Amino acid sequence: MTHVLKAATVVAALASVVGHGAAQAQSAKLEMNQVPPHIVAAARAAGGFEQISEAGVEVEGGRVIFELKGRTREGRVREVDVLMSGEIEEIEEEIQQSDVPQPVMQAVQRWLPNFKPTKMERSVRPVASAEVVGIPALSGV
Repeated sequence: MTHVLKAATVVAALASVVGHGAAQAQSAKLEMNQVPPHIVAAARAAGGFEQISEAGVEVEGGRVIFELKGRTREGRVREVDVLMSGEIEEIEEEIQQSDVPQPVMQAVQRWLPNFKPTKMERSVRPVASAEVVGIPALSGV
């Protein structure tokens, strides 16, 4: 019951910041004690975290998504997005260029021959059973 009230308080606070009719996703940083326990437990189980260093909440398309970021036992940086229900929406993990499939790197080089990526991530969406390798720095090109 406490976690439901805590989640409702976080959502209400975020909703007051977002306002009505917002077209874009809105987000806010959270302290770990503001994140409902079932969300933390789901993120820990899915993310294999040794420690969680950042927490936030986002309202996107009317859905509340908690974002927890930290390091795995192997030292990899990972972010887990968890829906209010506790369902995992997405797991993002920073990867090395050598982990990116060769056809992806070839396509990037073909379309952006002078591009030098600074950060790469693997994105897994368990609900859709799809994996995407992305290069977030492309958005700044």
